[in-house]
Amino acid sequence: MTDNWIKIFGAAQAFIVEMYKGMLEENSIKSVLVNKTDSMHLHLNNADVELYVQKEDVLKAKRLIEKNQFE
Repeated sequence: MTDNWIKIFGAAQAFIVEMYKGMLEENSIKSVLVNKTDSMHLHLNNADVELYVQKEDVLKAKRLIEKNQFE
């Protein structure tokens, strides 16, 4: 991932990250979901799905996520 993309959220449940990604897209914010889950090691409980946005959208995206908590 290039330096222009900043991680703004991460969770073990992919569906939560997908909901935030959809919300950001509805607000014209491009985002990228990175699934770091390794299905062979789910028992370790350290799987993470991360959500990235471009630098210029970080503040707006974080505000939207704070206002719309899905967890």
